Amino acid sequence: RKTSELKAFVDRFRAKATKARQAQSRVKQLEKMDVPEVKRSSRISPNLCFDQSRPSGKTVITVKNLFKTFSDNEVLKNISFEIRKGEKVAIIGPNGVGKSTLLKILLGKLAAESGTYEWGYEAHTSYFAQDHHEDLKGEMCAYDWLHAYAPHEKIGIIRGLLGMVLLKGDEANKPLSALSGGESARLLFARIMLEKCNVLILDEPTNHMDLEGVEALSNALKKFEGTVFLVSHYRHLVSSVATKIIELTSSGARVYSGSYDDYLAKFGDDYLSTDYTNSLKRQKSKVCDYNDEDPHFEKRKKLQKEITKLKKETHHYEILVEEIEQKIFAIGKKFEMHDFFVKTPHEEVMKLQNEKIKLNDELSNNLKQWELFSQKLVIAEERLGD
Repeated sequence: RKTSELKAFVDRFRAKATKARQAQSRVKQLEKMDVPEVKRSSRISPNLCFDQSRPSGKTVITVKNLFKTFSDNEVLKNISFEIRKGEKVAIIGPNGVGKSTLLKILLGKLAAESGTYEWGYEAHTSYFAQDHHEDLKGEMCAYDWLHAYAPHEKIGIIRGLLGMVLLKGDEANKPLSALSGGESARLLFARIMLEKCNVLILDEPTNHMDLEGVEALSNALKKFEGTVFLVSHYRHLVSSVATKIIELTSSGARVYSGSYDDYLAKFGDDYLSTDYTNSLKRQKSKVCDYNDEDPHFEKRKKLQKEITKLKKETHHYEILVEEIEQKIFAIGKKFEMHDFFVKTPHEEVMKLQNEKIKLNDELSNNLKQWELFSQKLVIAEERLGD
């Protein structure tokens, strides 16, 4: 898949002057690529199947001129679009541009400074939050947590849904704090399947999922007859699911009806590529040189220093987030070991559970700091570009 993506980019932009260097870089990557023989995975895939109790009206949501600021930093500006029933919408853009913020505003979890949004007739939402670990704390077991969303539902239905997301038998009795990142994500999808809403709002749903889980999610979303809002850095998921693209920029929203590949063919700005490092300057092909005679030289010099500092802070929190996620993953792997809760002393289990709760809190705080510095960096780079 990676090879085909690289080849497609080279074929599309080899002759385009502004993309020639990136195309040549991908040619070199292809030359160095050594694809090993991969045995078919023996892991079991979850059985994800999203249904809706009843369809929504033709117009799912209308958004007009939304503005949002954080600490005097403008994150969302003049955001307007309309979504119709059954559309699978991918919201893309550089880090810090406000993708998660937009979703939270549409869900009523954050307030915009100005602008309006209106959900259409019979539009009902299910939400997969990027920071969902905040909702999965404590000693309540997975079964009780899911059953609390539908207390009148039969036991067999709840057990069946848990089985579909690979929380079978005793796994369903695990406390929430003992669930791994992948188990937590699958439990949330069990809740979404239980709710049967006609609008799914998914913010980075694949962060803790394995390849089998991502493939199952992709297939389920394509079959879903309702509407989907998707924020994800997982290119294959976006490419296979999205039928409409909303690109968030510093000046508003660019709406494109079509797949992500079609969007790339027309605009060429691949936000989901790991090589994409300067997205806000994508339309600026002219290189400007500044010297001491430029009246704005000192101002730009000061801004460059600010950008350098912000990049260091952003990178610092990226490293912290990665280290904490690795620690949480390691604890999760211990919990997944066969008979771990039977063979391990209760004191040690509690110690690991408390450590995981503490790490989740640290992860949440560091993610917030990373988002704050990322937003400041985006704004500073845009000011420099102007």
